[in-house]
Amino acid sequence: MSTENQNSKDRQKTAELRGLAKYDLTDCPDSLVSDLYQHIIELQDDLESVSREYNTYLDSDVRPLVEPLAHLAVNAQGEVQQREALDVHEIMDKARHQE
Repeated sequence: MSTENQNSKDRQKTAELRGLAKYDLTDCPDSLVSDLYQHIIELQDDLESVSREYNTYLDSDVRPLVEPLAHLAVNAQGEVQQREALDVHEIMDKARHQE
């Protein structure tokens, strides 16, 4: 595969990841959101390790993924926290109604 084709595919993947980072997770099931968040954190850790291990060799290839992954992590984490807060609120509501 030529370098030009690989660069084009890499740009497309990065653009897709950026689009995913803006995706609204509101309609996704709880398990999917929490699994997604866990996988993002693991991927960020792996990217950091690879970047450190191979230093500048992979750094330029990994760098375009870092920003969209960070946005996706924030999006997923916010959704997880919002759902946890709703769960706590529902539990408190049920407790009040039982009294």
